[in-house]
Amino acid sequence: MTTATADLIVDYLDRLKLKNFSGHTLRCYGLDLRQAETSIGKALVTASHEELEAYIAGLGRKGMKGTTVRRKQASLRGFFNHCIRAKAIAIDPTGNFEPPKVEDRLPIYLNAGQVQSLLDCLKEDAPAERREAAILKCLYYTGMRAGELVGLDIEDLFLEDRELRVFGKGRRERMLPISEALGVALAKWLEVHPVGKGPLFVSLHTHNRRLSYDSVYKIVKGVIARAGLGNRRFSCHKLRHTFATRLINRKVSIDKIQKLLGHRRIDTTTIYAHTELGSDLRSALENAL
Repeated sequence: MTTATADLIVDYLDRLKLKNFSGHTLRCYGLDLRQAETSIGKALVTASHEELEAYIAGLGRKGMKGTTVRRKQASLRGFFNHCIRAKAIAIDPTGNFEPPKVEDRLPIYLNAGQVQSLLDCLKEDAPAERREAAILKCLYYTGMRAGELVGLDIEDLFLEDRELRVFGKGRRERMLPISEALGVALAKWLEVHPVGKGPLFVSLHTHNRRLSYDSVYKIVKGVIARAGLGNRRFSCHKLRHTFATRLINRKVSIDKIQKLLGHRRIDTTTIYAHTELGSDLRSALENAL
């Protein structure tokens, strides 16, 4: 990567950080931009509209999900907008980009049996096991994003009030209820927390270091594999989908689910209302026939 591009990317990401973009988004945008320059084979700031358009089109031909292509496109748009502001270029080469088509896909989630298998394989004896159980239960019982979990501090826990403070996208704050099972898991982890203050989830080797998103992802994938579910497309975010889907199944209103998930727009939440359509149709057919 050229020095000029590298410096501009750093400046761009610093600007996004000031605008309260999440650490996960910053990592993804940085990787997107570096990959784009590598693929194009020249300094990103000198790329033409045709070269960028061919790069984006190539991602779609490789079978990349539309949502991922959109994110990569957004990172390029934002970067070149920053370059215009910094007077590094005069014309934005992403000006006439067309957004890729995104297929409407129902969220992938765990059924009741799979959730039970996941919870049954958790242990809460050794410090690593207690941390692992607290992480899995935080994701499942609250529906929070993995990036939100990574950002939790001990000061965000209000165990006596059974509430948890989460800072979502754009640093928007919301309070989430702590279930009994989650409360027990968190209390057990705090008993062996190596520091006792600051970040809630930390490395067991470097005690003052906040656990990274990648580390949480590996921990969750490890538990999923141990539960015999590793051959499926389950991950941290699928636990969020599971949380929302089970609330839908129990007739919790969409607006309440929206608040719990921290969605800015309710149409982002309503996709979960379709996850039980198949079972409803089966039931209707059985009754009719």
